[in-house]
Amino acid sequence: MSCINAPPVRPAPAARRLAALLTALVAGAAMVAGCEGEHLFVDGVDEKLPPRVDILEPIGGETVAPGDSILVRANIRDNAGATRVRMLGVALREDPELGIEQPVTRLEERVIDFPQPAPDTSIARFLRATDEVLLEEVHLIVTALDLAGNIGADTVMVWVGVTSGFD
Repeated sequence: MSCINAPPVRPAPAARRLAALLTALVAGAAMVAGCEGEHLFVDGVDEKLPPRVDILEPIGGETVAPGDSILVRANIRDNAGATRVRMLGVALREDPELGIEQPVTRLEERVIDFPQPAPDTSIARFLRATDEVLLEEVHLIVTALDLAGNIGADTVMVWVGVTSGFD
């Protein structure tokens, strides 16, 4: 966030939903990390910068059939080293009782813990789609956690579900 005094800009509803989803996922990852304080010094490095995460594959727009898998490749860079990477795919669905959208897992989560901090690495894993046939847009999210508890993320959109009639 910047400290510039400017009128607030209200993001579009889809951007607000994605921001809320990412905030919830980041908060969950931070609780798992158990980091305390605003930043730490790690091996003499002032570690307040989050890891940089770049999803290389898929590029977005791909469709994954129920029960099938999709290859997710990402680059992760951090000045002190990433310690954990989390990959998952979630759809946002209306909850008529609550009147809000709820995240629903559509690509099963993979968590990769590194035995040693990795300052610059590429990682590839297959994520399996759930067996649900409903075709919907899914946020494929890759987050990386560093030694100080900083979290970086990248997201692409894919489709999960059946694209044609039943046989």
